[in-house]
Amino acid sequence: MKKSNVLGAAFLLAAMTLVSCTQTGTSGESSESSSEETSSSEVVSPRRLEVALEHSSIPAGTTFYDGCIPTITYIDETAGETTDVSNYFNQLRFQISPIVNGEADTTTVYNASTALPAGEYQAKITARSRTATIKFTVTDETVETASEGNGYKTIYGTDKDFTRLALSNGDVTLGTLGEGNFPSKGTVNVLVIPVIFSEMVGTSSAFSQPELDLLERAYNGSDANGDAGTRTAWESLHSYYQKSSYGKLDVEATIAPVYVYGTKSTDLNPSDGSNAHKIVQAALDDYEKSHPDMSKFDANKDGYIDSVNVIYKTQAPIDSSNPSDLWWNFTSNASNQPNVSHPTLHRFFWSAYSMMETGYYPDVPPEANVDPHVLVHEHGHAMGLSDYYSYDQDSTSGQKSEAPAGCADMMDMNVGDHNAYSKMRFNWLRDNADDEGLNVMYVDGSSDNFTVTINSFADEGDVLIVRNTTTDPWNKTPYDEYLIVTYYTPTGVNALDSLGYGEWTQYNESTGTSGAGNGGPYRHPGVQIFHVDARVGAEVGKLTAEGKVDESTLKWEYTDNIYTTDHYDTETGTYESAAKFLTDNTPSRSNKIVDGKLVGGGDAEIEAVLSSGDDGFRSTSYANLMGIQSNLFGTKEYADANNFEDKEMYGGNTYSNYLGWRYFENQLVWNDGSTFNWTFSVESQTDTTATLHFVNNAAIEG
Repeated sequence: MKKSNVLGAAFLLAAMTLVSCTQTGTSGESSESSSEETSSSEVVSPRRLEVALEHSSIPAGTTFYDGCIPTITYIDETAGETTDVSNYFNQLRFQISPIVNGEADTTTVYNASTALPAGEYQAKITARSRTATIKFTVTDETVETASEGNGYKTIYGTDKDFTRLALSNGDVTLGTLGEGNFPSKGTVNVLVIPVIFSEMVGTSSAFSQPELDLLERAYNGSDANGDAGTRTAWESLHSYYQKSSYGKLDVEATIAPVYVYGTKSTDLNPSDGSNAHKIVQAALDDYEKSHPDMSKFDANKDGYIDSVNVIYKTQAPIDSSNPSDLWWNFTSNASNQPNVSHPTLHRFFWSAYSMMETGYYPDVPPEANVDPHVLVHEHGHAMGLSDYYSYDQDSTSGQKSEAPAGCADMMDMNVGDHNAYSKMRFNWLRDNADDEGLNVMYVDGSSDNFTVTINSFADEGDVLIVRNTTTDPWNKTPYDEYLIVTYYTPTGVNALDSLGYGEWTQYNESTGTSGAGNGGPYRHPGVQIFHVDARVGAEVGKLTAEGKVDESTLKWEYTDNIYTTDHYDTETGTYESAAKFLTDNTPSRSNKIVDGKLVGGGDAEIEAVLSSGDDGFRSTSYANLMGIQSNLFGTKEYADANNFEDKEMYGGNTYSNYLGWRYFENQLVWNDGSTFNWTFSVESQTDTTATLHFVNNAAIEG
């Protein structure tokens, strides 16, 4: 079982003050008057800051706050007040300056969350209009170059838990739509049925041959650089998933003849979503009359057709503001029972043809101007992923209240690649070191000070998993809490979208805005970090003498066992239910476990961590940050060498506890109760690689 009781950050910092500190600093009444030590002859202000450091000497590559661990106390003797303000982050201000010739060089200033080079420093700390200064040392220490088993380890797709928990496994219910997910590996056939309605027969509203040809390209075509007869304006479903999966998934589509549903589209109730089920089933039944053997559409042999896609044309109005409207696009399940000998309808995709004929690519020849972004996104749902944007709306503006995942992701705003968390759940991992696929390396605590170089995530699949390695290491499944670190590059399926996708770059007359940020993923390389909280829960209890569940003993707990069916252990007399997925990027849908009960108010499933430490994606103006380079981590040297404009500069190069405090409910303590023990920074980068420097703060002794 994983820990579920969260320690308060205030308690954690209070505990730090018990350590014998090697250096202190005290401020005077004036915010500019301060000294490292106060002699008995000096007048001590009744209102002042006092600072003590757990470590006065720290290794290069860590930060003042995470390495030195300051205890900052505000004292007001007149009021009899003594307050530890070490975690009052909104009140604290830090100015870290190198000491040159005995004086602080204030022309060079670092903040409390920046990895520092070796040297002598002064920290100037301000809180409640009082300032204190204190000196500390940053030393050069031996930095190892990481290798397998020395700094990190690699986990492969043959690992039993990754294989067992892959969303494409028929019995896994951890996906957003439960069991029966579209297979995420191998060659998979999709049945695509174009549908029109009775009033459209023989009219210009029916499917034309050029439109059916475009549909063929949307599913089976090439990318924008392919042959004239197959290319699309961007990617096809086939080309996208072939690239994104590193060749692990080959989607092929069979385009069926057009089916005519014998009712006028305008006579159907748009508020009745069950109409989609009825129409899809009717279209499938008609297809099966001439194609009775449906076995090729059940690649994983779970008794369900892997996916039926109905692409409809309608004369009814389409309400894009209502995602539950019949005349929109969504992925859903039918309630049929599986049949291995004759696969039945289960997972289906329902979409208007107009979603693929957006007109966002005006310079592309008409025969190639097809836009499968929605198609690709919905197949992410078919494989078990949820939306990474929030459905919740701000009560005042009516706008979406936040975008935790940072917009630039296929399951967020329909652009760019799938992130590493999604790809881990698809089990697109390499099966061995020489294979192509997701290369999942995890920091294992075998080295306390090391560098590691990661390659382009889009091209090579490199990803680092990082969490506390001292007391509660990663459970080696996607279902835990951890950081994902990858090197984003505007290549592969990111390439064209990084230049701006029409849905997000077009001018909005109603608001007078010119689009959402970059209108797509990032234009330049940079290190991208996500915080994932995908812990799962289960009801646990005891068994009676008869082997039945004693319901009076049941309680909810976080679990690493992750059973896919209810588990009865007669030897120990215990019970654990099938694991339940808890978190969601829509806050009103996210849950957590408190005191053995499942309650609302859970944290985000996956959240983009900005290099500035700001939490701008948690506001209604989140779209302004879409694909903005300052979200990513990187070096000024690389930006300058590539002539980045000022607005394209990185927000920083270091991840630390202090930088990430806004992303956790309990600030310095993670959601699962653990304390992160690493600081890491981008040491150097090229167009295809980034070298990161990791320092284990828990190992500092100075």
